[in-house]
Amino acid sequence: MVSQGNKFPDTLTKEDVESALDKTAGRLEYFQHEMKVDGYPALAAIFEAHIQMVKDKRYREDIMTEIDKGTNSALAILKVGKAYRDKFLDSGSSYLINRGWDICDFTTLIWIAC
Repeated sequence: MVSQGNKFPDTLTKEDVESALDKTAGRLEYFQHEMKVDGYPALAAIFEAHIQMVKDKRYREDIMTEIDKGTNSALAILKVGKAYRDKFLDSGSSYLINRGWDICDFTTLIWIAC
């Protein structure tokens, strides 16, 4: 079934999205661990930033709020990720701009985990 003229199936529940967020956090934690074990602390730190964002209560609430507004679940993940990315890109801070591009990375992972 397709909702509101978009191309995303409207079959994901809020529980599916929560599960996808948790799976993504777990995968990122695994990657972070592997980077530490392999001797790449800088790469492990990047994964830590991703993990913090995926686990962030406000980020998760924003996705659920978007779903509650009637946006289908898959599109809500992308919409909220884009909104956060845009805020970071508009910050003027080179650090936050880079974190904005990180948001694209883990938003894709969340969407795939659905």
